[in-house]
Amino acid sequence: MELVNRELRRHLIFVVEAEKHIFQNPKHLKGVDAYKDKRTMDKLKNRIKDGKLLRIEDLQFLETIYEKY
Repeated sequence: MELVNRELRRHLIFVVEAEKHIFQNPKHLKGVDAYKDKRTMDKLKNRIKDGKLLRIEDLQFLETIYEKY
């Protein structure tokens, strides 16, 4: 159980840092793509709060956030 809690904290840090990265960039205000990215970030935060680890696809999405913004 300790390992799962540690991984949940790590994943939460990933999501929070990606969210900071989005909101520091002025491009995040424009367009449907930005809205969808923010909505997906909210889903990821809720997933972690429910005690579920992120999937490979979720981690790949976070990687694309850094590339996009």
